[in-house]
Amino acid sequence: MQNNLSIERSKQEQSAQTTKIKPKWHMTVLHVVYYLIMIAFLVFYMLPFWGTVMTSFKSNSEVMTTTPITPPSEWTMEGYESAMEELAQPLMTSLLVTLFGAAGSVFLGSICAYALSKWKFRFNNVFFIALVAATYLPFQAILIPLLQTINALDLYDNLWGLVLVHAVFGMPMCTVMMRGYYADVPDALIRQAMIDGNGVWQIYRKIVLPNTKIATITVFVFQCTSIWNEMLFALVLGGSHSARINTLVENMIDNTIATGTLGMQPEIAQAMDRLRTFMFARVYTNPVAKGEETKAKDMLCRLFEYYMRRPEKLPADFLPQLDFDGMERIVCDYIAGMTDRYAVYKYSELFIPTTWQMR
Repeated sequence: MQNNLSIERSKQEQSAQTTKIKPKWHMTVLHVVYYLIMIAFLVFYMLPFWGTVMTSFKSNSEVMTTTPITPPSEWTMEGYESAMEELAQPLMTSLLVTLFGAAGSVFLGSICAYALSKWKFRFNNVFFIALVAATYLPFQAILIPLLQTINALDLYDNLWGLVLVHAVFGMPMCTVMMRGYYADVPDALIRQAMIDGNGVWQIYRKIVLPNTKIATITVFVFQCTSIWNEMLFALVLGGSHSARINTLVENMIDNTIATGTLGMQPEIAQAMDRLRTFMFARVYTNPVAKGEETKAKDMLCRLFEYYMRRPEKLPADFLPQLDFDGMERIVCDYIAGMTDRYAVYKYSELFIPTTWQMR
C-alpha cells in the first residue's frame, strides 16, 4: 500500500514539474514588439541589396529616372551583358586570386594551428604571440619592402604573386582562428593514434582534419570574404601604370560622391602616400635619375621652343584657348601633361633622324 502511494506521489510530482516547464506559445505584446523590431532591421539591412538587384534589371534610361528600390517597368538583361563584356576577365582573375589565396592561407594556418595546439616545443607560446601580433600589422606599413620582395621574385603584375601575398598575410589570422578548434580535439585520440603507429602527419590527416571540417569551412569562407573585398595589394602589386592611375581616379570619384568631400578613401590615400615617399626617396632623387636631369631639361626646352614656333602642331583641343591664356601658357600646359615616356617619344620623333633605306 505504501509503495503504491509513493509511486502515485512521484507521478504527481513529475506531472507538476512537466506542467511548470511547459512553454506557452501564445503571442504577447512583447513578442509582437520583438518581431516588429526584427522585421524593421531586416528590411533596413536588405534594402541596399534589393536596390542593387532592381537596378541591375533596368535599362540605362530607367536607372536615371526612377528610384533604386522601384521594380523595373521592363525587365532587361542588357546591364549584365555589358558588364560581362567589360568585367568577365577581371572577375575571373579576382575569383582565382580569392580561391587560391584563401586555400593557401587556410592550409598554412591549419598546419601552424595543429603544431601550436597539439605539439609542445620550445618557444611555442612566443611564436603564437608573434602570430597574434602579426594580425594587427597594418598592410600599409610593409608595402615598400613587400614591393621590393615581389620584384625580386619576378612576380610583379602576376596572378601568382597576389596569391602568394594573400596566402602569407592571411596565415596569422587563420592560425589564431583554427588553434581554438584544434585544441578541442581530445588528446586521447592523438595518443591512441600514436599507439597505433601513426606519425605526426598521419594524425593531422586522419584525426585532426576530419574532426574540424566545420572550422576549416568557416575560416575558408572568412578568408574568401576578406580577399575578395581587399584591393590594396592588387593596387600596388598588380596591373600596369595606367591601371593604377585609373584605380586612383575611380576611387577618388566614388569616394567624393559617397562622402561629399574631394579625396580618396583612407586606405588608398595611405598607399599612395607611401608609394610617393618611396618614389622620392629611391627614384626621383636617385643618382642615376639626377644624372639625367640636365638632359631632361634640355629636352623640355627644345620641345617648348618647337611648339612656340609651330603652334599649329599643338593638338586641336588646345588651340581655342590661345586667345584666353596666351601661347606660352598653352605650350607649358601641353608639355606638362606629357608622361616621361611620351615626352621622350615626341622628342625622338621631332629631332632624332630615323633610319631609312634606298630602294
